[in-house]
Amino acid sequence: MLQKGEQMLPNVDLKMVGLRKKCGRQICTIAVVHRKEMHMKETFGDRIKRLREDKKFKQEQVALALRVNRKAISHYENNLREPSFEILIKMAELYRVSTDYLLGMDNTCIINASGLSEKEFSLLSELVADIIEKNSQLRGK
Repeated sequence: MLQKGEQMLPNVDLKMVGLRKKCGRQICTIAVVHRKEMHMKETFGDRIKRLREDKKFKQEQVALALRVNRKAISHYENNLREPSFEILIKMAELYRVSTDYLLGMDNTCIINASGLSEKEFSLLSELVADIIEKNSQLRGK
């Protein structure tokens, strides 16, 4: 699946952290751990901006989903204002991450694979295994 020399996710570690069956369907939990330099601390604003850009959302789209104005989103991303608990929870739901992840208490972003067909689940598992192997090769492990 991956080509030789290709680096898919240079600053990310993937780990399969859970696999279980629920109501006859497989549920896979994949931990995506973003690695940062020890001296670099990602702020709340940095994190939500990166999540928004990763999802290719515009500030206006996020504002509409959270029922706030665009300027509030800009203030959150620039660390000029902090969201209420209600908005923080809505952000976590929108980006499908935990509030701990948003707040920088945890660098693990969980991908919930529930609702996937068996074929989709199999492809996702294969992709994660390939990326884990590729990242290990790139680090010389």
